[in-house]
Amino acid sequence: MIVNLTLDESTQKLIFPKIQLNDEKKWEIAFVSFIGIFPSGLESDGIYRLHTNMINRDQFNQQQDIIFTALKRGATYMEIQPTQSIKYKLRFHDFTTAVVAFYKIDSTQKLQFKSAALQLEITETYGRF
Repeated sequence: MIVNLTLDESTQKLIFPKIQLNDEKKWEIAFVSFIGIFPSGLESDGIYRLHTNMINRDQFNQQQDIIFTALKRGATYMEIQPTQSIKYKLRFHDFTTAVVAFYKIDSTQKLQFKSAALQLEITETYGRF
């Protein structure tokens, strides 16, 4: 299933549809695309990471990061659409506590967006992983 999320500008949180997956099944989540418009140009060059609590934390991915991208100072938007599918085991089946945020790689301050949309694909794994 394709899940489209949009930004609630006042809370700076992506709005998840009310989905409850069958918790007796195993699910994976794939990052499809993201686009976000900044309120003003970025202040500095940097590498930015997309973090979510929807995937498992392990010894090789302590920060629960999905993807990284480089942006230049003055950038007014971010657009990411991988050419290869990026899939992760889904950590939970209820999205009421889901968090998705972009951070500069060397910072804990979230990037702010004027507008943003994220597209994910959720599929049953049939025992993989």
